[in-house]
Amino acid sequence: MNSIEVRKEFLKKIIESFDLIKKLLKEKAICEENRIVVFDPPFTLHILRNQGCICLYHEEEELGYISLKDYKFYDTEAEVVMDSWLKTLTSFGFRRYIVKRK
Repeated sequence: MNSIEVRKEFLKKIIESFDLIKKLLKEKAICEENRIVVFDPPFTLHILRNQGCICLYHEEEELGYISLKDYKFYDTEAEVVMDSWLKTLTSFGFRRYIVKRK
C-alpha cells in the first residue's frame, strides 16, 4: 500500500470509530454530534463524521485535510502532524491508555 492508501484506511477506521473516539476524548476535546475538535497546540484537528474527513488547522488557517476522495497538505510539517494523528487515533494503545486512566 502506498502512503495515501494507508492514510485513507486510517481515516476510514477513525470515521467508523467516531462514537468511541468521541467518548474517549470527551474531556480532552470539543465533542459534538458529528464533529470532534482536538487541541494539539499550536494545531487543532477537526474530525468531521458527516463529511468523512479530517482537517488540520493552525489558528484559523487550514494546513491540510484528508478525505476518502482527496487530500492536501500545506507543507511537510502539516503532513507529519496529520500522519501522527491518523496513527494515534487508530492505535490500540491509544484506546487502552485512555480507558485505563478513568
